[in-house]
Amino acid sequence: MAGGYHNPFPSSLRHECEKACEILEAFLNPSVPNSTATQILQNAQGLAIISTVKGAFMGSVRFGSGILVARLDDGSWSAPSAIVVGGVGFGGQVGVEFTNFIFVLPRKSSVRTFAQLGSLTLTTNISLALGPMGRCGEVGLGASLHGLGALWAMSKTNGFFGGFSVELATFIENGSSNQKLYQKKLTAAQLLNGEIKPPDDAKMLMQCLSHKAFYSRRHRVPDPELPSDPSTATALELTSGAENQLPVELSTRGALPVGLPSESLSSPLEGRETSAREA
Repeated sequence: MAGGYHNPFPSSLRHECEKACEILEAFLNPSVPNSTATQILQNAQGLAIISTVKGAFMGSVRFGSGILVARLDDGSWSAPSAIVVGGVGFGGQVGVEFTNFIFVLPRKSSVRTFAQLGSLTLTTNISLALGPMGRCGEVGLGASLHGLGALWAMSKTNGFFGGFSVELATFIENGSSNQKLYQKKLTAAQLLNGEIKPPDDAKMLMQCLSHKAFYSRRHRVPDPELPSDPSTATALELTSGAENQLPVELSTRGALPVGLPSESLSSPLEGRETSAREA
């Protein structure tokens, strides 16, 4: 079901996390590691992953549910917050479609906007779906009491639908689902700021987000056991060992290291042999 229909109606946060993971996997192509989708996801500051149903005849109505996560300062991802979305649109459109969306939030300001209860979005949408094959493009602007934030969407569509529209939608925090999972009342802002660790029920989603496709070089956390400077690593390899050998002794036979005179290549062993002969 990774690339097909998903239930657009709200359910437990655990189910929403599993659904989000399947949607993310449907957009990743392991055979093309540097695809456009991967590059976009690597630089995202936040992701709203939702499934929706939409019906239209000139005007349209859309409803859906999903989760919202944000990138933290150390490059990792926050605990998820459950959200629901509803909206209306106007334009030349007709049909019914089920759509899996990844709304990409490219800046921290976008995340702050969508972390607020009842943020509004104004988007332009063009969509075409014939059975299990369909595509939908969407770009827009979100607004809340904390300002404006840009967003755009990656999506896959199922159904029978065609048209172009301008839509007004609202993203609402699903507080009941959050409270049921986290066992206390929390705001989306608290979750997205990293104040709460991801729960066990979100383990599948967090494992999915730990894939390298969601981390650019500047977001990857270095291994503290490894030197950060490659030249340092080389120097450590050359000078380590019981003999504590000099770097020049590791050169191939007949090749002189650049900048060193030939006399510097004589080893301590050769000196001892000379002394023995003289004795």
